[in-house]
Amino acid sequence: MEIETASDSQQIIAHILGDQKQFYNEGDLQVLCRAYEFAAQAHAGQFRASGEPYITHCVETARILAGMTRDPLSIAATLLHDTIEDCNRSKDEIAASFGDTVAALVDGVTKISSLKLQGTREEKVESFRKLILAMARDLRVIIIKLADRIHNLRTIQYLPPEKQKRIAQETLDLYAPLAGRLGMSRVKAELEDLSMKVLYPAEFQQLSQQLKALRARYEYVIQKVINTIRVELAAHQIR
Repeated sequence: MEIETASDSQQIIAHILGDQKQFYNEGDLQVLCRAYEFAAQAHAGQFRASGEPYITHCVETARILAGMTRDPLSIAATLLHDTIEDCNRSKDEIAASFGDTVAALVDGVTKISSLKLQGTREEKVESFRKLILAMARDLRVIIIKLADRIHNLRTIQYLPPEKQKRIAQETLDLYAPLAGRLGMSRVKAELEDLSMKVLYPAEFQQLSQQLKALRARYEYVIQKVINTIRVELAAHQIR
């Protein structure tokens, strides 16, 4: 994927940050633009199972992460998170361009991605222990991995069914509980919902319909209460 002009990368970063862009200084924005350009060049010619350029995964994962944190180094590392694993870029190369902190974050995510999360219970426990150790060194590594997992689950329909189920079960066993331990309830809920949708599609659809009906009922009741309060306030000339 080629970057034709500097404004292209600026537009991508604006898309990632959304209405949070105002909280970033010019130096932060320049680092993020360079990280995007580095990742786009590294992933050039690579495509997702959906047929989209691979860089779209990096961008959308960074966008998810930007909704969790305003740390520019974490967002830069998220844009770069697959460059060591999939593009043969080195940690030293990333450090030279973006500093030791970003390089350490990318390297940490790469190591987590290489963990063996299948197999015996003992192997899974060992993998979980390594995750906790990584978290102890820098919590941002885990946050980036959670954002990566969310986007992979959101686009999981393009993968073979068996791989979908493996990823979904792995998420329920490891990543969703980890998000819960970190107090990230919304992240935990989305990971669980997306995984359940893969593993138990019929039950998930039925539950979703029930929740939708229940939500509509409560919204109706709440609106009635609001209307009653408005009438009472108007009757007493209270604004």
